[in-house]
Amino acid sequence: MAHRDVIVKEAMKMKPVTITPDTSVQEAAKLMRKHRIGSCIVVEDKPIGIVTESDIVQKVVSLDKQASSVKVKEIMSSPLIIIDPYKSIEEAMRVMARCNIRR
Repeated sequence: MAHRDVIVKEAMKMKPVTITPDTSVQEAAKLMRKHRIGSCIVVEDKPIGIVTESDIVQKVVSLDKQASSVKVKEIMSSPLIIIDPYKSIEEAMRVMARCNIRR
């Protein structure tokens, strides 16, 4: 089956781990480790951003900041880049490449 035949909905995780903007980076990192994931969706009534392992490394760890005192709203990527769940995986790959999204 080619990528163009598979839709995004078939490949996506249906229940992403979510956090609030005021969650500490330390707590976000603990959730990522617990759930064996590389990112959390930041929600304030609706999804407003994403925080990734890369965000934590580049914006907290590498700058010697204290993860327990940094809020995810300070380092999250926003706005979210989204795609219709009924689009093809091939189209999703194009969007990800264009927006420099790794996964």
